[in-house]
Amino acid sequence: MKKIDSLTGMRFIMTMVIVFSHMEFLEECSLSAVYTVFNNPFPAVDFFFMLSGFGLMYSRSAKPGMRLRPLGDAARRIRKLYPMYLLTMAVSIPYSVYTYWLSGENTRQIIQAVVRRVVLCVPLLQSCTGIQSYTNAFNGVCWFLSCLFVLYIVFPFLARLADFLCRNTRSTLVCMAGTWGLFLACAKGMMWVQERYRFDNLIYGAPYGRVFYFFTGMVCWHLWDRLRQKAPWSPAWATKAEIIAAAAAFLWFVSRMHLSLPWFVTYLLDLGLVAVLLVILALGQGRLSAALSSPKMQRLGNAAMYMYLLHYPVRLYTDLFIHTLLPQPGTVVLVLECAALFAVSIGAALVLYDRAQKKKAALKRP
Repeated sequence: MKKIDSLTGMRFIMTMVIVFSHMEFLEECSLSAVYTVFNNPFPAVDFFFMLSGFGLMYSRSAKPGMRLRPLGDAARRIRKLYPMYLLTMAVSIPYSVYTYWLSGENTRQIIQAVVRRVVLCVPLLQSCTGIQSYTNAFNGVCWFLSCLFVLYIVFPFLARLADFLCRNTRSTLVCMAGTWGLFLACAKGMMWVQERYRFDNLIYGAPYGRVFYFFTGMVCWHLWDRLRQKAPWSPAWATKAEIIAAAAAFLWFVSRMHLSLPWFVTYLLDLGLVAVLLVILALGQGRLSAALSSPKMQRLGNAAMYMYLLHYPVRLYTDLFIHTLLPQPGTVVLVLECAALFAVSIGAALVLYDRAQKKKAALKRP
């Protein structure tokens, strides 16, 4: 089934936002104010969870009679990235051992800590703990893949629920509002648990909170499916809608971390603005969509997940190396470090993606 090219291109933009948010060392230099303005990974992470739900519904629509197997289908979807996931996890273990040693833990404690986390990380279950020290173990960004694996397992049940609730445009909008209302109620409960118990990452980095973003993406697919069947917008109106949606999302992106809004307003703006952007870009009728659908953006978007998995271990060891040589590096050194991390992560991701494509093409040959 043909991909929606505009969303593929947007994957690269959102991955860049997440990668930049992990350049915390920029807070040490004279450009810390700039970093503070653009250090906001929340909309990008939300976008990927919604995109995952949207994408699964889109793929499912091409095979309406196909039987869904929860665990088997989840394993199949993760299989392509799983070797890279294990590799980046293994590469990050020595760094984790080093940090445990710096914190004063003895050899026995370090071994126990590593074994406990490996046991959870290998089967992609670390996000289910709701405890950040386990969720972010080793390669700190792999919690995302763990969450997706769990959500893939429950997707067949959620898909049937979405089909039942989203029977027309009105019921789809009601379902969207109900999903967000239920999320706010559950988020309040999870905050209560986090304040009283050891669990400290139930909403952001666990499937218990992320399932609502995932389901929102599934509802967005139903809305998109109905909108695209109506008379198409003119390119001029489509371009205006894309620019307005992108501008609103960008303004929220640069201001979110600096506004003192009630928590539920922040969550609703996160959900609403990303959902609108996702649906409008998926319609793909404006100039912004056309730009995101260019061959270069497609290649970068398809390589985005490799970049996501690779950048964090590269950042850990590069920053450790630089701060070992220069305990107080200046602005120029830190900016060069940032540029080098982006260059290495993007370059390595493209190499891995191109290699995977060549292998895929070779398997198709008679």
